[in-house]
Amino acid sequence: MSKPYTFTQSKQTASLTTQVPGNIKKADVVVEFTPTTIKAMLKNGPVIVQGTLFGRIRPSESIWLMESGSGGTKEFSIHLDKTTQLKWPFLLRGDKDSPIDHSNYSPYERFEIGRLFELGPDAAEKSDHQKKTSPFPSYFTKVLLKTVI
Repeated sequence: MSKPYTFTQSKQTASLTTQVPGNIKKADVVVEFTPTTIKAMLKNGPVIVQGTLFGRIRPSESIWLMESGSGGTKEFSIHLDKTTQLKWPFLLRGDKDSPIDHSNYSPYERFEIGRLFELGPDAAEKSDHQKKTSPFPSYFTKVLLKTVI
């Protein structure tokens, strides 16, 4: 089943875009952000996106907007500010079909994504803190500790 939105990202942001009917106004849209969840829906209408995000975001820095589109529609966009600089393989946890091409991810990015799959969105924040306090990425710290001990 295809998703009702498209998902794009950089290491700092994640964005989703979809088309809504041209008669929709700002008051007709409900968008809620928490550090780990998102919900966007039309009042008395369909849910556009809802669920647990793959990583954490800064809700106060995340925004949504509607712009005039073509053919009597409007373009509805949500821009999420990530707390860590890591590309996500999915927008939401539980997504089975990833629209992202993973072939250009570095081995380190693949390792960090694997950790996030296992540990959940809070692992990204712990990993980011470790990067700031340790001169080595978490993987190398574990390897070094394992060989020393």
